[in-house]
Amino acid sequence: MKPRLIVVKWHDAHYASEEVEAEDAHKRHKDAIYYTGGILVKSDETGVTVAQDFGLPVEETDKYSFRTRTFIPRSLVEEEFDVGPVIRSKRSPRVKKASPHPPPNNSNPSGE
Repeated sequence: MKPRLIVVKWHDAHYASEEVEAEDAHKRHKDAIYYTGGILVKSDETGVTVAQDFGLPVEETDKYSFRTRTFIPRSLVEEEFDVGPVIRSKRSPRVKKASPHPPPNNSNPSGE
């Protein structure tokens, strides 16, 4: 399994602990919409689990490890967005290119 980055749009319950007048108590009488992003652990008919962190295998036989997981029941999931793979295919490492323009000479802060 290659780790993939996803975003899940889902509906959540909420609560409000502040005191309100009776005529205002109904104003948040609906579910809250959330977007949760992370590394896909599992998505099936039960729900979606995403993790904030994942660890690479230490040896070739090891599996990925996950930390800080969030489970969202399938009945609350509106949509899943697949952002793409987390690990690029093996190629030469990316190297930052130097700017074609040298930085301005700010050696004299007084402007003279």
